[in-house]
Amino acid sequence: MAFHVAELECAIKAVRLGCTVARRVSASIALDSTQKGDRSPVTVADFGVQAVIKHQLQTHFPTDYVVAEESSSDIPDSQSSHLTSLVNTVLSPSQDLDITTIKSLIDWIGSSSPSSSSSSSSDRYWTIDPIDGTKGF
Repeated sequence: MAFHVAELECAIKAVRLGCTVARRVSASIALDSTQKGDRSPVTVADFGVQAVIKHQLQTHFPTDYVVAEESSSDIPDSQSSHLTSLVNTVLSPSQDLDITTIKSLIDWIGSSSPSSSSSSSSDRYWTIDPIDGTKGF
């Protein structure tokens, strides 16, 4: 099992960062949610958690596949500024990702470039459901 140490360390860090995003949003007074095409609720927390987790995976395992729930096409323009601030604050004070980069992270599916449909050189894949049960969140 020692050969999965790097993956475990990356996953733990990604989850911790995701928890920080979710806690910050949960602590705010207004939790704005919107509906996706399937009429299920989605919040800035869902998008932010997915972005920071994918940032970690893309940084450490850029050729791995990633399957995730959220799509950047569901981000309302009204939440873009809040999402950008949230992601940059949680990742690092020195981060300065713009909304286009964050959307690219949210949609990243694997290989060496975001949103690429080309085949990945890794046999490993990650599955992400940022906040399972947003209604209860």
